[in-house]
Amino acid sequence: MLYSKFSLDIDTKNQIVTIYTTVTANNETWSISPHFKFNDKGDLIIPPKGRGYDRETFSTLARNVKTTVANFKEHIEWEIRNETILPTGLLSAFEKAVIDITEKAASL
Repeated sequence: MLYSKFSLDIDTKNQIVTIYTTVTANNETWSISPHFKFNDKGDLIIPPKGRGYDRETFSTLARNVKTTVANFKEHIEWEIRNETILPTGLLSAFEKAVIDITEKAASL
């Protein structure tokens, strides 16, 4: 149940995904919400070690939700692609239905 241990906020306009999770260590619990950028294809851009949120942060998040970095990254990218691609497809289907209804109404 990978998805039950964290939640995502996907900002398609600015191409940023924020990962919300709770960390427990040394009998203390706190919430964290690092963010990472993604490209037009929905691929995460995880910076190498440096300032801000980097590979080490992402690795720690994966460990916290008890999965591998590869599985965690794959799951998040899948969610990003669903958020950015699916609504466009649904809108197209809706627009097509509206056009069909309009054409049928006009022919009456």
